[in-house]
Amino acid sequence: MTFEDKVHGFRLHPLCRAEELGNVSAACRELGISRTVFYRWKKRLRAYGADGLHPKRTSARPGRPPLLGPMEERAIVATALAWPTWGPNRVSLQLARQGIHVSLSTVWRALGRLGLGRREARPLAVEG
Repeated sequence: MTFEDKVHGFRLHPLCRAEELGNVSAACRELGISRTVFYRWKKRLRAYGADGLHPKRTSARPGRPPLLGPMEERAIVATALAWPTWGPNRVSLQLARQGIHVSLSTVWRALGRLGLGRREARPLAVEG
């Protein structure tokens, strides 16, 4: 028996028990669920049949697409390595002067992804 089958059986049981007792409140109290949930399941049963009580499959939603292109990322790295003691804010301001507008948090994330997020890491990367 799969997890989905167990959930399906758990959701069918209060509906059957309420019919046996003739009292929704007593069935919900006995099984430890709220009447709101009971009526939500009853509505799904009426609309979709017994298959409507299976748990909904929720897959991971895709996140935002990356807004940073390869040219901007190269410019961030080049600026950060040219002036390794500068922080993300100053790198962002310098890039804005060059016409590349990226926020300081974008600079911070790009440098962190490449292992250059810490000030100590940038001079070591220049030496290496």
